[in-house]
Amino acid sequence: MVVAFEEPGYPLARQVFEQHARLLLVPVDESGLCVEHLPEGLMGPKLVYVTPSHQFPLGVRLSAARRVALLEWARRQDALIVEDDYDSEFRYDAPPLPPLASLDRMNRVIYVGTFSKALSPSLRIGYVLAPLLRERLRRLKCWMDYHSSTPTQRALEYFLKEGYFAQHMRRMRRLYAEKRAVLVQALSPVQAVASVRGLEAGLHAFVACDTQVQIESLVQHCLRQGILLTDLSRYYAAEPCQRGVVLGYGGLERHKIEWVGRQIRLACASRSHER
Repeated sequence: MVVAFEEPGYPLARQVFEQHARLLLVPVDESGLCVEHLPEGLMGPKLVYVTPSHQFPLGVRLSAARRVALLEWARRQDALIVEDDYDSEFRYDAPPLPPLASLDRMNRVIYVGTFSKALSPSLRIGYVLAPLLRERLRRLKCWMDYHSSTPTQRALEYFLKEGYFAQHMRRMRRLYAEKRAVLVQALSPVQAVASVRGLEAGLHAFVACDTQVQIESLVQHCLRQGILLTDLSRYYAAEPCQRGVVLGYGGLERHKIEWVGRQIRLACASRSHER
């Protein structure tokens, strides 16, 4: 079986699919997954994994035209689409595009989400909308661990129904929007060589770096201070075609975000002096 996967993409998901299928790596540009690269016919994939609302790690979103094209491709290919909408609750500037699942009229989309970013990873609760696979997934869940914690699910249900989740999300969006603004401001002096991208949504940013920036030394320096920057190359399965770092800023205090910005600025300045 062939599975189409975003390149670059989410490593843990890629590892899961690699255990059971042959991967077809599909490039991602500023409009998301390049749907035109998906082959058709007997050699084409039967499953596509996408993060259309906030692509991981580049942070772009799948354009409206490509969403339609992807659904049409799936119909012609008799294929399924896994839509991982892992942080769709956090959207700031641009209005949200409709999820693929809401546009799907043929039950081709398996919609996957989680409460890990909106509430806490310790909940260990996610959700899957897959009409065609519902009974099969239910049986698999029973074989794995029967079901998630009932008290936790009941508490979450109450939190949602009584409107507390909506209140929480409004508060969190304001907080994360402020942190995002701090990051943009911190990197504005070096935007010619280190530009922040993927900030329309989510809790991470991609900082595209010029060749002036020594990424490995920057990553190691931040790591010694307890801050994780990840080299973009780690998200590629093949040869990287972009340079930069990925920063999850949601869990950082403002002064830490400012500190990271200074380190990136210093990295840029040191390379300029060497030149």
